[in-house]
Amino acid sequence: MIKRITTVSTLLGSLLMAEALEYKGNVSLESAYWSHDLEQKRESQMALHLEGEATYKIDENKKVVAKVKGIYDANDGKRRYFDFNDLYFQHSFENSNFLIGRNTRFWGAMEFYNHTDNFNTKDWADDPFDYESKLGAWNMAYTYYLDDAEISIIAKFYEEEQGVAESRSINNFMPSNYSSNLATQRDRSNPTVYLKYDASIEGKQIDYSIIYQNGYDEQRYLTPVNSLGVNSSEIGIEMSTLKVLREYLVGNGGYLLDKGSNGKTVM
Repeated sequence: MIKRITTVSTLLGSLLMAEALEYKGNVSLESAYWSHDLEQKRESQMALHLEGEATYKIDENKKVVAKVKGIYDANDGKRRYFDFNDLYFQHSFENSNFLIGRNTRFWGAMEFYNHTDNFNTKDWADDPFDYESKLGAWNMAYTYYLDDAEISIIAKFYEEEQGVAESRSINNFMPSNYSSNLATQRDRSNPTVYLKYDASIEGKQIDYSIIYQNGYDEQRYLTPVNSLGVNSSEIGIEMSTLKVLREYLVGNGGYLLDKGSNGKTVM
């Protein structure tokens, strides 16, 4: 498979107004072509990308930050969205800061996949190979700074759903009946708490982190759902009982996913 991407980017510019409001952004045109022999997959696409960032300084220690991301794909209706990945208030103190709102965080090296960088959900609708493409997370955080270290306590309030591109997209690896409806063990607003310690070894150019996490992680699974919308992992019964349920569904005109029904696949 050969992939060629041509991007034309135009800088919207930056502006400083009365030393309080600053913004910057850009608009880019993405054109991609893939040479492949995969059936039911398109070979080209074109999309318009918009990125913008604005910072409003309330005073010397307080600010509001907003970062917006928008995509309009001419070929893919599911890659047309506009979202605030970052929208938060931050108050800085002498040795600490407090943040509340929606934002993205990057933990660890970004040169390759890092399984510890699990605070934000991946934005599959954009580019699954871009590790910096994430969905913002609603959270509250307090960070205290030491001489060569910092300690953060973070509470994430909500688990985001993951939309994907159309099934004809070369970047869609999901089943054709994939549904973005997120099934969680508890409520999606069940908080996830992080305790994070970052430090560096003086003179060694070594940075390290220790993270304690209690709550949901970002490791998600595809789960078959039957025609009644029941998740088999949530029924909490043995396989023999599932067999009875299968026979009941078939006898009443319903089918499980492996019978070729209209069942969905959720993540």
